Parts: sequence; C-alpha cells; structure tokens
Amino acid sequence: METETKFPGPIALLKQAWQIYKSRFWVLVGIYIIPAVLVIALTLVAGGGAVAGSLLGIKASPVLLVTVIVLAVLIYLAVIYISLWSQTALLFAVKGADQKVGFKESFSQASNKVFSVLGASLLVGLAIFGLMLVSGAVIFVLYMVLPKMAILFFVEGILGLLAALWAIKLGLEFSLATYVVVGDNTRALSAIQRSRDYVKGHWWGVFGRMLFLLVLALVYIIVVVLITAIFKAIPGAAGQILSMLVTLALDVILPPLFVAYAYLIYSHLRVVKGESQIPADKKSVGLIILAVIVMVIFALGIFFGLSSIIYNYGNSVSKAPYFQNNQAQTLSPQQMQELQQMEQQYQMSTSTATSSYQ
Repeated sequence: METETKFPGPIALLKQAWQIYKSRFWVLVGIYIIPAVLVIALTLVAGGGAVAGSLLGIKASPVLLVTVIVLAVLIYLAVIYISLWSQTALLFAVKGADQKVGFKESFSQASNKVFSVLGASLLVGLAIFGLMLVSGAVIFVLYMVLPKMAILFFVEGILGLLAALWAIKLGLEFSLATYVVVGDNTRALSAIQRSRDYVKGHWWGVFGRMLFLLVLALVYIIVVVLITAIFKAIPGAAGQILSMLVTLALDVILPPLFVAYAYLIYSHLRVVKGESQIPADKKSVGLIILAVIVMVIFALGIFFGLSSIIYNYGNSVSKAPYFQNNQAQTLSPQQMQELQQMEQQYQMSTSTATSSYQ
C-alpha cells in the first residue's frame, strides 16, 4: 500500500480507499458479508424449527425451554465471535491489499487478533463511558447539593458541555486503536496508547477526515433508506422480499470502502510520525482500573434494576384486591347476607332432593 510523507486530505484519502476497494472488491465484500449471511441462515433455521415443532405437535416443557435458551445463547456468542473475526479479517485484507492478500489468508492472519480487537473496542467504549459517567455523577451531585440559582444552572450546563467535549476528544484519540492492533501487531492496551500517540499533534486533521467519513456514511444511510422505502411501496410479499434483498445488498457493498478509508488515516499517520515507540505489550493501569470500575457499576446497575423490577412486581401482586396482606378481601355486610342466603337455599335444595330419593 503506497503512502506519502504528508498527511493526505479527505478527498485524496477517499481516492486511495476507492482504489483499494475497486481492486479487492470481491475479497472485501466477501469477508464483510459473512456475518449477514450467517444471521439470515440461523434465522431461517430457527424459524423452520419452530414451524416444524408446531406441526409435529411438540409441547413446550421446562427441559425443552432450558435447552432452547442454552442453544440460543451459544449461537449468539458464536455469531458475535464470527462477526469480530470477519471485521478483523477485513482489516488484514485492507492492510495487505498491495500483496493481494486473499479471503482465506485474511481470516488466517486475523485468527489470533480477534480478542485483541475486541479488547481494544471494549476498553475504549468503557473508558469513554466511564469518564462520562463520572462527569455526570459530579454534575448531579452539584445539582442536588448547591442552591437552585440561575447562575449555577448555567455553570452545570457548561460543565456538562465540557464533559461531552472531553469525551469527544478522547474518543477521537482512541479511535484508531483497532487499526493499530492489526497494523502495528500489538495488543489492546498498547494499541489504545499508540492510537493516542499517533493522533497527538494531528487531532484537528484526524477530526476533519473522520467528520468527512461520517458525512459520507450519513448520506449513504439516507440513500439506503430511500431506496428501501421505494421497494417497500410495492404491494404484496414481493415488495417485502425485494426490499429485504436490496437492503442486504446495499448494507454490504459500500461499508468496506469506509473501513479502507479509516485504515488509511492510521497508516498515513504512521508514516508521517513514524512507528510509535510505545512498547507493543505495554499495559495501562489507569485504563484497566477505569474499565473495572465501569464494569462494576454496570453489574450493580443490572443487580439493582432486576431487584427493583422483582420488588415492584411483588408489591403490585400484594396490592391486588384479593391478595392484599395475603388474605381474602373483607366482604361487606350486604355481601355476607347474600352469601348466607345462597348457602341456606343450597341446603334446602339438598335436603329436598334427599327426601325425594328416599
């Protein structure tokens, strides 16, 4: 892949990405389409299994339900892994475009980098979310503690804006981490730090090029939605099927071009600045601690959320008319009188039937 000593502009990057995309079209699209095909196939199998079970009259049971849930979870995890493997293979295909790295070789090279790409993505997401969470908590505490004054509302709004800008800054600095994993052959933590090192001094340049990519992606999404709406307007099942097929085709044709564009941002920065001197296996204690804190907060949030749902459900049941305080609702005197009359009539009819029988 040819690079220059000067950081190319957005149009020049798009032209280079187009050359890669055009020359390696079938490899890139073939790699990218695998998760979509897999999801469709599994959906058809699951739907066919449900229909077959209904036709055969198979009744649901606790054992069958648990088996289905376990299988669903295992299939879901398998789909996630294959999707990550496919995304990583796509990066290796872009990286090796000049060497014409093929379909099979891309997946082979990606096999030992899947978890590094996953780790980099998760750490970046958790780090940014954690920083926003801490900032939001500070603003909330200030709102609850400080007097309710107009000037303080303005200050809290400024703090919220600064927290959002801070998250955008860090998000952009870490945005190249997955590309660094592949391009520099590093692990997740080192890739995150190298990404920040590459972007340093070129933040606005990277921002402008990423903004250009975002605009392209938004235009593409709008075009896809409009085309899909046109096909959906066709009456009957034919319209639905055509809409689904066109959407699938459009969803897999152009995104590899965007991936190539983003990878070129990283590769050109690497040439302009030289390879980062941060060790490939360096670990960041701060990132690990922040990620652990966020995961603990997530776990606590899930625990208290489920506890709240269970408590509210039990509380609603306990307040039901005939289950309040685990006792039957107290009857009014009139209802008690009517119940006694019904009981007397029942006893009289019973005794009459017994006399007749004798």
